[in-house]
Amino acid sequence: MVLGGYDKSRLVSNDIVFPFGPNDSRYFSLNVQNILATDTLSGTVTLLKQGILSFIDSTVPHIWLPPEVCDQFERAFGLIYDDNTELYLVNNTIRSRLLELNPSVTFKLGAQNVGGQTLNIVLPYAAFDLQATHPIYENSTNYFPIRRAKKDDSTQYVLGRTFLQEAYLVSDYERSTFTVSQARFENPMPQQEIVPIISPSYGNLTSNSTDTSNANSTTTENSAKKPSESLTGGEKAGIGIGAAISAILILALMFLIHKRGQRRLRAAKTTSNEAEPGLSHENAAELENPERHEAPGGEDVMKFEMEAKEEHHEMQGEEELHEMYTPQKVAELDSGNDGFGERGYFYPINQEPVELPAHEPDDKPSVPTIMVDPGTLSNSTVASLLQRSASRGNDTS
Repeated sequence: MVLGGYDKSRLVSNDIVFPFGPNDSRYFSLNVQNILATDTLSGTVTLLKQGILSFIDSTVPHIWLPPEVCDQFERAFGLIYDDNTELYLVNNTIRSRLLELNPSVTFKLGAQNVGGQTLNIVLPYAAFDLQATHPIYENSTNYFPIRRAKKDDSTQYVLGRTFLQEAYLVSDYERSTFTVSQARFENPMPQQEIVPIISPSYGNLTSNSTDTSNANSTTTENSAKKPSESLTGGEKAGIGIGAAISAILILALMFLIHKRGQRRLRAAKTTSNEAEPGLSHENAAELENPERHEAPGGEDVMKFEMEAKEEHHEMQGEEELHEMYTPQKVAELDSGNDGFGERGYFYPINQEPVELPAHEPDDKPSVPTIMVDPGTLSNSTVASLLQRSASRGNDTS
C-alpha cells in the first residue's frame, strides 16, 4: 500500500478512469460486464452473460456473485457446495486436475453496464486455490472462494481480496476518481517506481493524474509549479485571519489559566488565615524583621486563660465532714486523781474514806459499790445513779 501515490512498477497501465460511486460507503463501484473462464473442466465457459454492478472491498475475502453465476462456476470447476458453511469445496482429485489444467478467469470491467471503454483483469487458478481451517473446519479443507449472494440483491455483489490479489487499485480522493489495473508479478520484480498524486490545488492539470498511462509525465509537469503560485488573495487573507484568531485564542487560554492559578493561591491564603487567627502570611514576623507581631493585651481584651483571682472549684476545707450522725457526744468521767478507775468508776459516799466498825451487826446496810461501763450509759442515767448513791450515803450516816 502506498499513501499519496502509487507504485508504477507494480501495474499494467491503462486509460480507463472510474468516477466514485454516489454512495459514500461504496466509492469503488464499477460494472462487471462479463466473466470468462478458460481451460476449465468444461473448456472455455462464459460464466456471466449479463453485466452487474459490483463493489471493490478489501475488507471482504471472497467474491460474491449472483446464484446463477455461482452455478456456472460449480459445473466448470467441479465444485461441491457445503450447505453448513456455505462454501464451495474442492476434493483432492478435482484439485489435482485443475492444477494440471491451470485455468484462468477473466473479469471484463467497464464504467457502463454494456459497451464503453473496458479493461480485463485475469485471475489464474492459483488465486482461487485456498484452504479453510479452524474454526470453519477442524482440518485444512480445499475450497473455492466464491459466495452466493441473494437473488436480485445487487448490494451483495462484491469483489473482495481474492480479486485484489491480481488487481492494482489507485484512488484519488481529491478528484473523486479511481483506476483498476492488472497487477504485475515478475521474477525478479522491477525496481520500485513511486509516483505521487499531485493535489489539484497546486494548479490545473493538463490531464487526469489517475490516468496510469501518462501519470508520470503529468506528475513531472505539475511538480515544477510552486504551491504559493496557486494561492489567491482571498486564500492568503483567510490564512492570515485564521492565524490571528488562533493566536488570540492561545493568549486568552493562557490568561484564563493564569487567573485561575491566582484565585487558587488567594483561596489557599484565606484558608490558612482562618485556621490560625493570630497569624497572617502577609504580616508574619521573621527573625530579621524588628517589628513584633503579638496578640494584643489589656483589660478590655478577652483573655483565653483562667483568671488567677477566680474562686477555685474545690471542696471547702471548713465544711463539716458528712459522717454517721450521733445523737449526743459520749460523756466520759474525769480520769484525774479522784480515785476513779480507767474503765470502771467507784462512787464513794463521802470524800474521805470511811471504815466500818468491826462488830456491826450483820443487818446494818453496807455501802454499795457499783461498777459501770460509762460507754453504755447516757448522761441522764449517770446523773441519776450518782444522785441515788449520794442519798443512800446520807441516810447511812
